[in-house]
Amino acid sequence: MNVNRISLLAIKQLHLELDRLEKQARREIEHANSRSLGTMRLDLIEECRRRLAFFHYMLKDAESQADERRRFGNSE
Repeated sequence: MNVNRISLLAIKQLHLELDRLEKQARREIEHANSRSLGTMRLDLIEECRRRLAFFHYMLKDAESQADERRRFGNSE
């Protein structure tokens, strides 16, 4: 996976957006008319958080590997 175009700041901003949407979903769950919508929204938010966690992991791993290449490349 090419993570060159993903930044940690973008991931953080998406987490903040998900926090806002989660609050909205919790408000929707409190009302009978929008309970199913709130439940579905929470499910989608959970899936988005899992994917963001994966992107975060891949980005950190790519940075770590790049640091290793620089460190070992400079020592030779």
